[in-house]
Amino acid sequence: HRWIIILVVTVLTGAACFGFFHFTTDTSYSATIKMYVNADALSVSSSISVSTLNASSSLVPIYKEIVNTHLVLDKVGKLLNNEGYSGIDYYYLTENKMIECSALNNTPVFQIKVTDTDPERAIEIANTIAKVLPTEMANIIDGSSARIVDSALSAERLSRGVLKNSAIGAMLAFVIMCFIGRVLIHCYGCN
Repeated sequence: HRWIIILVVTVLTGAACFGFFHFTTDTSYSATIKMYVNADALSVSSSISVSTLNASSSLVPIYKEIVNTHLVLDKVGKLLNNEGYSGIDYYYLTENKMIECSALNNTPVFQIKVTDTDPERAIEIANTIAKVLPTEMANIIDGSSARIVDSALSAERLSRGVLKNSAIGAMLAFVIMCFIGRVLIHCYGCN
């Protein structure tokens, strides 16, 4: 009968976790832009050398850091506020951890992913960053430029993790119940 109690508590905990995460977790969407970093903005040759690619790739971490600065995000916020998206500024974007940057396969291409609960707003934020960033980067890093490879045309719905978190809660309850059962058996065995 102890196994029945363990099983019932495990199922009830999993159901409680499911209900909790289902009703408290918002659906999120991500919009992604891709940009190409050029280390030599003055170069107009049709062939790109390996040294130019290496130099451009070395700028990607710098671009990733500058994206999340007041300089860039406050300008993004102003443009979005003019478009009717109020309350968006550096603090809103960074405190909610909405922007994630990553390099793509050691190339001069990097992506910026914006996550938000509103898919249209995620797209607008991503595309506005793509508008602001090249100008700001050219002002900061002499001779460099950034070009948009892919704009954000749609937003992808992200998994809320409800089933995963419910399964983790149920497994944790199972382990705890087994531990409690083992302790009780041990204590009763000692008496």
